[in-house]
Amino acid sequence: MFILILNTINSIAVQIDLQKFLNYLLLSLAVTGGIIVGILAGRLIDLSLGGEAMSLVDPAPRGIAVQSLKEDDFQIILDRNLFNSEVTTGAAEQVDLSATAAAAASTRTIGNFILVGTIVAGKDSFALIKSGSKTSIFQLGEELAPGVVVSEIGRQLVVLMDHSVRKELPLKQRKGASAKLVRQKNPAASNRGIVAVDESSWKISKAVAKNARANLNSLLQTARMIPQMKNGKTVGFKLVELEKGSLLEQIGLRVGDLVVEINHVKLNSPEKALQIFQQLREANNISLGLMRNGKPETFEYSFE
Repeated sequence: MFILILNTINSIAVQIDLQKFLNYLLLSLAVTGGIIVGILAGRLIDLSLGGEAMSLVDPAPRGIAVQSLKEDDFQIILDRNLFNSEVTTGAAEQVDLSATAAAAASTRTIGNFILVGTIVAGKDSFALIKSGSKTSIFQLGEELAPGVVVSEIGRQLVVLMDHSVRKELPLKQRKGASAKLVRQKNPAASNRGIVAVDESSWKISKAVAKNARANLNSLLQTARMIPQMKNGKTVGFKLVELEKGSLLEQIGLRVGDLVVEINHVKLNSPEKALQIFQQLREANNISLGLMRNGKPETFEYSFE
């Protein structure tokens, strides 16, 4: 259930803080190994491992470090540009540099930095950039190092201005990673171990959670969620697509559901990110608050 929940939290926030919040929860997802929490970030983020570090230059302190999470913790998410989608926040202009990325091999690039992934959300876009063992979040206008500023962020490429010299940092596909995602033929087949106690509570075996993590690619293709805005603020995440018979359907979710809180923490501010992350890491029970047909519902999940 963590694959919707930790990503359900994902792009909640206020403009600049939105992306920082989103990142903490997305990366937490792979650590928890749960089931629900990745769908949202799946809608929002394109990530893939790659890049080759050259000479080391420490990033400036403005970047938000997430070094406590190892690459292996979110390797499944980063493997093959899983999410294949962009944030759409009102009329915010999208910057798509995919075409330029194809020519990146002939462009002068920044050494020592590895582009781990990006979220494209107009002026609120951000990039995950690795230097050495540290992965940090950088937004438009922020410095990676003295004189090196993030100028543009696209799905496959980040443009940096190195003392007024334009340089490009492209995503590169991780070696051995297939470019094609293979959908699980029968999503329900591997999800035995889910028992409905009543209309609003379920028992889920830890084996199911483990299997969900191992087959994250397939799971992320079974549903799509988008942030729900009210008065310019995120109030929750709406489920707009759901594959029949999928794991998420088995645990009670339906198209049109608006997820508004997790473990009684509302999904409306960036400060909630680490709080929810700490709760979910060792949680054996999860409460999911949502609105269905305009009425509040609470779903309870226990892992055994």
